[in-house]
Amino acid sequence: MQREQFCQLVDKATDARLALTACKEELSVTIGDLKKVLGDRKVGTGEVRLSPGGELIIPPLSAEDISAEAAALKGAV
Repeated sequence: MQREQFCQLVDKATDARLALTACKEELSVTIGDLKKVLGDRKVGTGEVRLSPGGELIIPPLSAEDISAEAAALKGAV
């Protein structure tokens, strides 16, 4: 009973196979959208990209891109 209620709340299938298939499809669409958005944009000294294995690679920002607030927080940490 709890599974049905939870799945209804999060709008997911109660059958694990159906839910997994839906998640795979959603991930595939999202990765495709992400590839379109990233294109060949550059951040700092490298490209924001997906590795051949599908891992999102975000290079560190260069020092000039870091706001004064972020630098102050970094110093405090």
